[in-house]
Amino acid sequence: MFGFWAAITHPKLSRLWPARRFAAFPNLPAAMTMSDVSSTAEKVQDLRNRIFHHEPLISRNLLSDYSQIDALLGWIC
Repeated sequence: MFGFWAAITHPKLSRLWPARRFAAFPNLPAAMTMSDVSSTAEKVQDLRNRIFHHEPLISRNLLSDYSQIDALLGWIC
């Protein structure tokens, strides 16, 4: 589930990431931290949850949402 993957990037679990960060996110810019990844993953999860619960998206900035999804996928791939 996506919620699990978003939660595992949370700063509370930062001890998991020092040796694995570059393996999991090979394209993450050096200036970015796991807190940045966590923040982006939480925003993408929020969008996913709103879609899943059939909430209206008309007031959202969908270009921004798309940028966050694209960035997160880019860090992984």
